[in-house]
Amino acid sequence: MVYPNKNNIYMKRHLLICLLLLLCSSVAWTQTASPTVTIPSNGATTNSTPTSLGSAPVGSTVRVYIDGFQVGAAVTPNSGGTWIRTFSGTPLTSGTHQVYATAELSGQVSAPSPTNTFTVQVPATYTSSAAAQASTVRVNAGSTNQAILQVSIVIGGGPDAPISATSFTFTTTGSTNPADIAKARIYYTGTSSTFATTNQFGSDNISPSGSYTISGNRQLVAGTNYFWLVYDVAPGATNANILDATAPSFTLYDGSFPSTRNPSNPAPAGSRQIVQGSRSAGNALRFTGNTTPGYVDFSASTNPAPTLNTGTGGAYSQVAWIKPATSTPTSATYYILGNGTGNSAAPYMYVTGDGRLGAGFGTGSVEYSMQTGPAIISADEWHYVSVTYNGATLTLYLDGENVGSTGASGTPAATPVNFIGNVAASATNNFPGDIDEVSQWNRALGQIEFRRMRHLSLTGTELNLISYVQFNDAGNTTLDIISNSVGTITGATRVNSPAPISSGAFNLQVISANTTYNFAGTNVSMAFSGVTGSSEMVVFRLDGKPLGTQPSTTGLNSVHGRAYWIVDKYTGGSFTAANVTYTLSANDISAADASMPSNLKLFKRGSNSEGAFNAPISATAADAVASTVTFPVTSFSQTVIGSTGTSSLPVKLITFTAVQEGAAAMLHWTTAQEKSSDRFEVEVSIDGLTFERIGTVMAQGNTNNPAGYGFEDNSLIRYGAQRVYYRLRQVDQNGTTSYSPVRNVNLYNSPIQRLTLVPNPGRVSKLTGAQAGAAVEVYDGLGRRVFTTSADGNGQAQLVLPAGLAGGVYVVRSGTYTVRLVVE
Repeated sequence: MVYPNKNNIYMKRHLLICLLLLLCSSVAWTQTASPTVTIPSNGATTNSTPTSLGSAPVGSTVRVYIDGFQVGAAVTPNSGGTWIRTFSGTPLTSGTHQVYATAELSGQVSAPSPTNTFTVQVPATYTSSAAAQASTVRVNAGSTNQAILQVSIVIGGGPDAPISATSFTFTTTGSTNPADIAKARIYYTGTSSTFATTNQFGSDNISPSGSYTISGNRQLVAGTNYFWLVYDVAPGATNANILDATAPSFTLYDGSFPSTRNPSNPAPAGSRQIVQGSRSAGNALRFTGNTTPGYVDFSASTNPAPTLNTGTGGAYSQVAWIKPATSTPTSATYYILGNGTGNSAAPYMYVTGDGRLGAGFGTGSVEYSMQTGPAIISADEWHYVSVTYNGATLTLYLDGENVGSTGASGTPAATPVNFIGNVAASATNNFPGDIDEVSQWNRALGQIEFRRMRHLSLTGTELNLISYVQFNDAGNTTLDIISNSVGTITGATRVNSPAPISSGAFNLQVISANTTYNFAGTNVSMAFSGVTGSSEMVVFRLDGKPLGTQPSTTGLNSVHGRAYWIVDKYTGGSFTAANVTYTLSANDISAADASMPSNLKLFKRGSNSEGAFNAPISATAADAVASTVTFPVTSFSQTVIGSTGTSSLPVKLITFTAVQEGAAAMLHWTTAQEKSSDRFEVEVSIDGLTFERIGTVMAQGNTNNPAGYGFEDNSLIRYGAQRVYYRLRQVDQNGTTSYSPVRNVNLYNSPIQRLTLVPNPGRVSKLTGAQAGAAVEVYDGLGRRVFTTSADGNGQAQLVLPAGLAGGVYVVRSGTYTVRLVVE
């Protein structure tokens, strides 16, 4: 046997290993070439789903990476070496990104291609739009910035190539008479669905009629953008006419070309009704009464008198000022409101000859009624009487006090309240005396509301007010300015009304300590001593001079004609004395009277009185610079200030004040008499030099009696100024004009603030707009506190009302600000 040489075997193995090493070495030196990325090129701008393109070795597999992540599956170049990769995955965000690629051939992966940096732009896109009714609340003739329609525009996409709104086309379709519209304008509130007048879009459109377009430029943001069409209502607008609009189209511009869009709901349901009321007492109706028929009958009116069966659970309220002239203390019933008695009786209210107050209603199957004891209503004196029904209780109020209640149930019969005065025009027991300011509501007002409204005329826009008769018209008919029902007057005459009501301001405080209380908005502060318990006190500052008998005393030279005050203290606590400080207008108090304040006199009489004033009280302090005067009192009532010295307290044709109340300025002025007066134009300025008109209030025309006026400028923040100036331009019927003194509202130390509740109605709501850390309190209709908390550092608070709290209207208060909360 022959054996192989071992050395030869080892040598062959060595040669084989060397050959393998050589082959491996030759492969490493032939690595796959790197691809190129041509698109997106370095510095390019693309959309959010860019397609990539480049070149690579034929037969290789190409993978594309954006921001380090592979885009889709690998691709293969064509026969010319060109590859393409369409975008796959989540679209890129706006901004800069990086792209590169690799190629793989025969298992060998190339080095990455050079990296290209490119920019993605995500343009804004139009998504949808719709129009909605902004409000259905009634509007006053002469009022401004009344929201009619809301147009919402939804913008999607990204932040690049933004879209702008450049015009809106509206029509006055649905309005009874376009002449009722003095101006139309548009406001933009961004993504906030809360109406505000901070940012106007375009310019005013004067006296719009039919189709009109308002042009402007507003860049839109992502989300829902809100625009608001508003009207200024003409001062002579017709009572009960309707204001409405449609929004057929608007124009958008994306930087390249304009496009016309159409809201999905261009004519939303709803409208706003005009109310043309009077803010002064004006006239009352005087009835002979007893066996002489006397009444106002609405039963034949084209527009029917209201029925009080639409409130929740049948709830309603009836309110009136009356001055009964009963001469014999009998139990005879004299009806103030109603339409018969019995099971189908409409809600009614009455007084008796012996001074009782009564009320009732029928449900169709049963009648509920109640009356007070005798002698609570005195003859020949004004009284503020009211009745409420909340679905379970019938309650009577006299001058803001609860004077009796009884249980009741069911919904009042669908019988209109056709009569003021004698119920159903019966032949006997006709009401004797005066009736004024009759209002009806389809909800149960609370005691706190009666106290706050007691001496103020209504605007006509109050929540759930369905009937308001003032008797300030002429002839043998009278108009209900809310229902637009016309009543025929029988056996009654119009007389000048000295009822203690007017336009003005009020403030309510609970007095419980020996300290000073500031009654904001009324120009009154009070320092109390000897306080025991707690009592509710309301201060009214009413425009003009008191009606009826005027103050007099030996040496009286002048009487303050801009305003008078009524202070109502309600049962509860007591006090020994109070020093009341009134702030008058600049230069009202002379330096001589300031040095001898006893020259300044305070005249007092009962809150509801129209008769003689008591002996005057002398002032104990006065300041000519601050225009303040202080009087010591031990009780409260109707008051007016006079001077036996050298102070020239105004009794001129026009007296004028401007006071900030929250986010608004309240303007009030009075005339001592008027002859051929046509209107007042309210003008505003931020520098005190250049003024522009913001509203018009129609004048009385011809009168020898004091007349009060008011105007609300409801968004001070829109001026962007720390001080806002106002003046009146009075225009006579022949075109002659004159100007009032300039008044200003100083905002340096008074932040503009408005409380807001969301949702409202609601039992759990979020409050915004309070002062940081301020107390937040919720009161029911009887003035009882039912909830309290504190605002956080942002002025916000969460209101979680107690379980089982009855539905109704509540008042939320923080500091001097209040907002109404409805609980259903």
